[in-house]
Amino acid sequence: MWEIKSANTIIIIAPLILIGVIMLIAGFVVSPEAQTDDGHNLKLFLFVMGAIFTGSPVAMIGIMYVSNLRTLNRYKYLNQHGYRGRARIVDFNETGTEINNCPVIKFKLEIESDYKSPYVVDKKETMNLINLSKLHRDMIVDVLIDPDKPKKIMILWDF
Repeated sequence: MWEIKSANTIIIIAPLILIGVIMLIAGFVVSPEAQTDDGHNLKLFLFVMGAIFTGSPVAMIGIMYVSNLRTLNRYKYLNQHGYRGRARIVDFNETGTEINNCPVIKFKLEIESDYKSPYVVDKKETMNLINLSKLHRDMIVDVLIDPDKPKKIMILWDF
């Protein structure tokens, strides 16, 4: 899951937005007849580039925010409407994919709960390397189970 960390986000995003705002202001100030070196309208160039430099970081923050919000809403929904269970890690393997230098792990879990007979679920999750070293087969973890779709679970890691 993506995380929005304030300091890192500001350090990366602020210069891009600042450059974009300066380009937009320059687009209003520059003469309509001015051209770039290759003969294109400078005013249009500054507006387009300013919009890209300003809009891209804002869109990126929006996407990360919505992603985090969806995960949080899913957790709230499962906490209110789902039921708790326990999962035994039958097997786990790296998929070969990494997200933010964290490997994506494919788990085979055997789910047990008071509401349903035991069943097996495959689940993919990113794990940081420190927590990955704590995993082992036959480890028991708590899970939240979606009552409508029992194969949809959320693992509640305790580390």
